[in-house]
Parts: sequence; C-alpha cells; structure tokens
Amino acid sequence: MFRTNRTFLLVVVLAFVFSIVSFGKPYEGPVPENFDQAPMLEELVKQGELPPVEERIPRPEDLYVVDPWERVGDYGGTIRLATRGPTSAGDGHILVSYQGMVMPTYDGSGFRPEIAKSVETSADEETWTIRLRKGMKWSDGHPFTADDILFWYDDVLLNDQLTPVIGPTWKTEGEVMEMQKLDDYTIQIEFTSPKPYFDRYLVYKTFRLT
Repeated sequence: MFRTNRTFLLVVVLAFVFSIVSFGKPYEGPVPENFDQAPMLEELVKQGELPPVEERIPRPEDLYVVDPWERVGDYGGTIRLATRGPTSAGDGHILVSYQGMVMPTYDGSGFRPEIAKSVETSADEETWTIRLRKGMKWSDGHPFTADDILFWYDDVLLNDQLTPVIGPTWKTEGEVMEMQKLDDYTIQIEFTSPKPYFDRYLVYKTFRLT
C-alpha cells in the first residue's frame, strides 16, 4: 500500500516531460554539506517521523542545482490570488507545482533539465530513451528509480480497471507504446510508428492518462 501511495504521487505530481534539447553545462561545484528545511519538516524530524534532512537529501552523481528567479524564498507569509470564478479550481496549480523530466526556462526561450539527465530519440523517432539522474530520492528517503515509472506503466496505464481508455499521448496508429527498463536509471519507450512530437506533447502533461 505504501508503495502504491508513493507511486501515486509520481503519477499526480511529477510531470513526465521530455524534450530533445541541450541540457546545458553540468554543475561542477561541491555538493553542499548543510541543508535547510521547512519548519513543518523540522518538527517531523524532532518527532522521529522523518530522518534528518542530511539523510533524506540525495547526493546524486548527476547533480543539478536550481538557480532561483531572484533569490531563495522565505518560509511563511501570506499569498493572495484571484481566480476567474468558483469553478476555476485549476487556477490553484500556482500553489502546487511539480518536478518534470525537463521544464521550460524562466524566460520561455527553451528548456532546462530537471529529473532527466538526458532524453534521446532514434533516427526514425520511434524509440525514446530517458536517463534519470542517479541518487534521487522520494521525500521519505526511498530511492527514485526507473522502477517507479515502470510501475505506472504496468500497473496503472495497462490496468484496464484503472485505465479503461488510454489517451492518444501514449499511442501511435492506435497501438499503445511499449516501455522497458534498461537499467535502474534508464527507461526506453517504443512506438509502432514515428512519434516526432512526443516531447512537445509532454511539456505540459504529467504521468496521467490523457
């Protein structure tokens, strides 16, 4: 059950976003030794419900450091926002976002790396290979690997009780894509015919069923 809950978070929260882009120069500085965390998480550590932050933070081999838009923010405060009406619940997405395989750059000029170390497609655009950064972890400290993505594919997408209708994102010519794990940090997706804009389809899609 715990495994299912963790993978459900993957399905809902993580955006499975690919793009054939330049991933930029890798970070070459030292791995930080000290980390801060939200006050609510500090309380959970004190209560023994979470390991210390130093144990939860991954020390990935493929480190990616996020540059803040202006500066690192402060916890707390008040946010005020307006919506288009009582039915515009989708406007709340500005409060809860996701980590994608890649994400648009802040100025909209391209894409920046996130979870993916690299994304490649074959010459015929039927095969897509996604390599994850090594050492990533869930917030509870469990490793994040290709198995988590494969779980969604095998037990959610291909489960006709959970997914009676599979969306066109995951198909070509009516045939559902095939996914396999190449190693702990690499998955490969095969389509029956070229899927040249697969990366673009997924820029704003999560690991959902549309």
